[in-house]
This record gives sequence, structure tokens and C-alpha cells, in this order.
Amino acid sequence: MTASIERIEDSGFEAWSPDETTVIAGWTVASSGGFTRRLNSASSRGTADTSLATRDAIAAWLAARGATLTVRVTPLMDERFVGDCARKWDLVSLDETIVMVRNPLLNGDYSDVATVDADDPAYTSDLFDLNRRAPSVRASWDRIVERIRTDAVGLWIPGRAVGFTVVRRGVSSVFSVAVREQDRRTGLATSIMSASAAWAMDRRSDWQFVQVLGTNRPAIELYEKLGFTERYRYRYLQAPPVRISA
Repeated sequence: MTASIERIEDSGFEAWSPDETTVIAGWTVASSGGFTRRLNSASSRGTADTSLATRDAIAAWLAARGATLTVRVTPLMDERFVGDCARKWDLVSLDETIVMVRNPLLNGDYSDVATVDADDPAYTSDLFDLNRRAPSVRASWDRIVERIRTDAVGLWIPGRAVGFTVVRRGVSSVFSVAVREQDRRTGLATSIMSASAAWAMDRRSDWQFVQVLGTNRPAIELYEKLGFTERYRYRYLQAPPVRISA
């Protein structure tokens, strides 16, 4: 039986947790210093209040923490309610993301992959370089990792490939898989994913998930080859971009 959406969402929230949360009129609002849209957004299960007063309260709370009004939409939210929210708050959909799942599965040899502490400085430096992350988000990243350090591992082929895995609630989540450009299509991503699966199985994880932008066909095709299938999709609502007249 496939892992439930609720279980995946709960595991993901614990694995990739924000610095701070609050509840505003039925919305759970998260903040993490502006690092990742997921950790700086409002979401709910079912429905919540969509009045303009609630919108303004959420926007003010996020703005005070360096983020803009963002709603994360999952299948756990009623779509009619989502449409009502988007209309009233003048928001548009963007960045549809596919959550793909599989049983942990060894896809091949992973002897070249080192498993290191999630906060290892040299590994983290490679992770930032290969994922093209700005140095300005390093402090937020370090806080996230500190909260999950004992349940996480860094997967590392120095200078060439990285990945990051966390196990919570028996579900392992895989983040930040990246391969140096000249090493792509050489099997390094498969090795990283096999190492991730082996580590997760040792911790009795029965499901593994990844998140991929719906427009990233190469990544989707790779994960399909590795045994992942689509479980659900989520997206974000934000204010439309401001158009400047010529």
C-alpha cells in the first residue's frame, strides 16, 4: 500500500522543519529566514478563513520575517476553497511540484559514495556549490540541519555529487541531489540514490520520496527509472509579478 499523503506531508514537515510557526485563522504559517518557499508559507488541511483581514495578518507575519505572502497548496486542501482563496487574495499558481515515492531500492553499486555527518563542513560546501545555493542562506540551512542532524545523512562523492537524506515516521526524504555538470549521465545520481536507499533501509524506512518541479523532465525520467512513481502534486499561490510598462 502506498504511503498516505498525510504521512508524507507530516514526515516532510518534520524532516525539513521551519524556524517558527504560528496559526492564524486556521492557517499554519511557517518561517525560516526566507530560505525555501515551503518553509516560508501558509497552508491548511481542509479549509481555513479567506477574509482579507486574514490575508493581511498572514502577509504581515511573513513580511516581519523577510518573506512575501505565499500559500502552499496540497491535495489535503479543498480545491474550491483554494480557488476562493486565490480570487479573494489576488494570487496566481506557480511552481507545480511532483512528489514521487518508491520502496527503498538499491539500483546498483554505491561504493564510491561516502556517508557523512549532515553538518560536515566540506560536504556542505560541495552541496552549496553543486546546488548553486547562495551563501546568504547558509545560516538558515545550518539551523534546519541542526534540528534533524541525528536523523539525517550527507551522501557525497567529493567535488562531483551530493545528496541529503532524512528519515522520519518511517519515511525517508531525499533532498538536494546534484551532480557536477561534466559528470552528469555517468551514473553518479543513481549511486547517490542507492546509497540513500541503503541508509534508509538500515533505519527501517519503508517508503522514500523525492520532490521534483513539474517542468524538470530529465529529473522526472531519472527518478522513474529508479522506481519512483508520482504520488501527488503541490503548488504555490503568490501575487502575480508586477509588469513594468515600456
